[in-house]
Amino acid sequence: MSVVLSAEGVPAQARGDFWRDLLNDAIVPCEVRIDSANDLRGEAVAGAVGQVQVLDVVGPGMRAFRDRRLIRQRDPELAGLLFQVQGDAVFEQGGNRAVAAGRRPDLL
Repeated sequence: MSVVLSAEGVPAQARGDFWRDLLNDAIVPCEVRIDSANDLRGEAVAGAVGQVQVLDVVGPGMRAFRDRRLIRQRDPELAGLLFQVQGDAVFEQGGNRAVAAGRRPDLL
């Protein structure tokens, strides 16, 4: 079973909070900066495959930041797997940097 979370019915001025809450609740605690203040429409489809939670997100460009305080808010042994289909995702932690680009299949 899957659940669709959409920003379409959310008033324009509240869509930034919609995306921040979605990322914090469905993925990991993080601080979010959204690149475009104009068009924040999009949706996320959440489901599960056995014990693995899956989230397919189509939305505005955004930047998410995590520090040690935010990482400790959830199970530190939790692992994440990203398959970037379109656009770019950049991960930086402890001086290391990984880039997942939608122009080629990347698993991080």
